Amino acid sequence: MLTLTEQYALCALNDKGKISYNNRQSITLGIAGLIELIQNNLVQIEDDRIILVGDLTPQCLHLRSIYNFIEQSDKLLSLKKFTYDLFNNEKATNNLLIDIKMELDRLECMDVFMEQGFFSTGPIHMPKEHIVKDIIENLRPNIFETKAHLSENEILLLNLFDNSGLIKKYFSADEQKQLTFELREAEHTINSQTGELVRYIEFTQGVVLGVTAGASV
Repeated sequence: MLTLTEQYALCALNDKGKISYNNRQSITLGIAGLIELIQNNLVQIEDDRIILVGDLTPQCLHLRSIYNFIEQSDKLLSLKKFTYDLFNNEKATNNLLIDIKMELDRLECMDVFMEQGFFSTGPIHMPKEHIVKDIIENLRPNIFETKAHLSENEILLLNLFDNSGLIKKYFSADEQKQLTFELREAEHTINSQTGELVRYIEFTQGVVLGVTAGASV
């Protein structure tokens, strides 16, 4: 079963198998990694401070660059500072994407093509189209059908889509309105831990919009 970060990465990669650095989608990839570390009880946020509370486990090796990024950061690393620092650290976001793509290759979720032309930089690793389609299509019944029920990871993934702007890539304007309504409804039924993770994502959205808008000026 694909993790939260792996699902997000598959949907965020472009037709070159990349995510552009310094934009909403690349920063949100790092935020997804942080959320997954929290889910696996390796990181906690206490008094707005990100704290490592466990050693990196084999099932989280694809998140080692984010884990190391936190480990090497200021001991008073806030969620806001984490987002700003990630925006300014191309190496950390690139390494995270490399590690995730290696894991996705191992899971046979990627197609490999040889880039043609004089300026070819080697093979291109792209998500298999049917896997991305499955991720999105598996969300649709839970969002749009009567008596919809979104799982914890689906709620988090959709919030990451909203944070990064990917929501516009995969859902129509009418679907986006319905999705917003369903996510608001879900807030009344999700457990406290999931609600807290959603709030972290929502908080970083404002920071992400701020730093990316500044970069584009």
